[in-house]
Amino acid sequence: MPTRVELDFMVRSRVTEGGFEEALRLLRVTSEVVGDHLILIDRDLRILYINHTAPGLTPEDVVGQPITSFVPPEYDSVLRACFENVARTRTRDFYETAYVDNEGNNLLFDTRVSPWIENGELEGFALVSSQVTQREALQVDMHRLFHLSQDLLAIGGMDGFFRYVNPAFERALGWSIDQITSSPWLDFVHPEDKAASRAAFDGLADGEPVFDFRNRYRHRDGGYRDLVWRISLGTNDTFYGVARDDSERTSLERQLERSQKMQVVGQLAGGIAHDFNNLLTAVLVNGNLAIRQLDDAHPAKHMVREMIAAAELSAALTKQLLTFSGRRKLDTQTLDLSELAKRMVGMLRRTIPENVSIEVVHGDEPVCTRADPGQIEQVLLNLCVNARDAMPKGGHLTIETASVTLRDEAHAMLVVRDDGVGMTPQQRERIFEPFFTTKRGGHGTGLGMAVVYGIVERHGGVIQVESIMGEGTTVRVYLPADREAEFSCPPEPTTADSAGRGVILVAEDEPMVRRVLEMVLGQAGYTVLVAEDGAEACEVFEARSAEIDLVLLDVIMPRLGGPDALRRMRTRRPVKALLASGYSSAALDGSDLADVPLIDKPFRADALLAMVREILDAT
Repeated sequence: MPTRVELDFMVRSRVTEGGFEEALRLLRVTSEVVGDHLILIDRDLRILYINHTAPGLTPEDVVGQPITSFVPPEYDSVLRACFENVARTRTRDFYETAYVDNEGNNLLFDTRVSPWIENGELEGFALVSSQVTQREALQVDMHRLFHLSQDLLAIGGMDGFFRYVNPAFERALGWSIDQITSSPWLDFVHPEDKAASRAAFDGLADGEPVFDFRNRYRHRDGGYRDLVWRISLGTNDTFYGVARDDSERTSLERQLERSQKMQVVGQLAGGIAHDFNNLLTAVLVNGNLAIRQLDDAHPAKHMVREMIAAAELSAALTKQLLTFSGRRKLDTQTLDLSELAKRMVGMLRRTIPENVSIEVVHGDEPVCTRADPGQIEQVLLNLCVNARDAMPKGGHLTIETASVTLRDEAHAMLVVRDDGVGMTPQQRERIFEPFFTTKRGGHGTGLGMAVVYGIVERHGGVIQVESIMGEGTTVRVYLPADREAEFSCPPEPTTADSAGRGVILVAEDEPMVRRVLEMVLGQAGYTVLVAEDGAEACEVFEARSAEIDLVLLDVIMPRLGGPDALRRMRTRRPVKALLASGYSSAALDGSDLADVPLIDKPFRADALLAMVREILDAT
């Protein structure tokens, strides 16, 4: 039987010698002689022409019928996917299918599909279908396995190019197969991994197989995927490689590592904050008392104001430490992110220079979530300060709020966008690490984004960061939506009578704080009894309980802490109480004392007096 090349030559020769009719006759002869099935179908997949059919069928049986009628149901999606791809790309594709004849034999076919285009319009498809032998069937099975594999399979050359890769490469990296095979594979490798990858490849050339080698391949979106390779040397300067996309597991490991690191650092931060807040309480209260005794003309008054301002800034830092450590209680309530953003613009304007414009974008409807307003304000403030520092020469800061759907659930979204210097992918990867900062030396603590991450996580939210060097950064915070939001006007603040009347028992283990509490309460008119810890406070209460109107107890003290001391006192008689803590405002959550007022250290003298007066005046 003549080969296809010989038949093609014969057809071309006879067209020249005998004209068009003779060419058609030769084409019919050719279609009958060749063993392949030549098929023409329309866009609806109906068969228009077939030269010969599988055993048990005739052309008359199949012409006019959908081609899908002659394949087992499990191959239907394979056929349709192939035709859809050819119609969309106007390029060739192929599929493998089976046909069961009247005797129950399973016949395998390998079909090549080409687009039939006339005048620029897709009219249908031209198919060449070949029945494969057992050996060819095995090759088809291997080819099918190659295409179905979730792992990345590659055949490459020692020239540094992939010769053939399976579709898993497209799914994992976003590049087309043509793009992957037309560039050296090293071009896709992360710059930091190129030297090790080249060394592994050189070792492969010397006959050393590659097992569990890790490197990062560039995705089309600009990010990288973590791949784990096993590669062996083949014949004719080829190699065979299998890679697993390990990005998800690597990401989970990094999240776990980050969470553990933040937990350890948070414990340290919480301990430091406790001791520091005791010292700041003494500084603030003494400063408040001192400034009252200085008239405006006194030269020291400005110094005292500066001292108080520095102490308050230090207090804000310790609050960040406690927030970061997860030890600040969440005071959740319905919060409209749009209103919060508008309300904070004034404060932000004092922090952000005039060469940075601020724009707030929001819709007409509230963007509601259940959150702690103070902590979400901290999130917005930290993000805006970072944006300010990223625009040293000025720029545009946008704060946007919207109600969105994320992972099929309703969320309230807060976006902070700048057009500043941006970050490298490496910097973006580490942005939430505690004490990591992109700012030059002496600027920034490296806690801002770690605090943001901790707050968002505690609220059950998600945070995403996008950044391009030279183009700016966009941070999106997603918090679970509050669909049952109800708003009410907050009550107008009232000024409590600061005149002190009554006896207060103070228990505080830090001498400096104990002395300043005794002083500020005494100057306000209260009779003050003091104790060095909870155990001594219980002894004083036992002796003078009838005259004590209020107990002010530090939460954490040696021998006996404030909560346990209060429980012992209340076994004798009910007593009004105020707890103070420089460590954890969440210490009483879920306990029988959860309703006891608590004041966070450090506090100002007037804040303490107002709370004491409110408790004493309560019925």
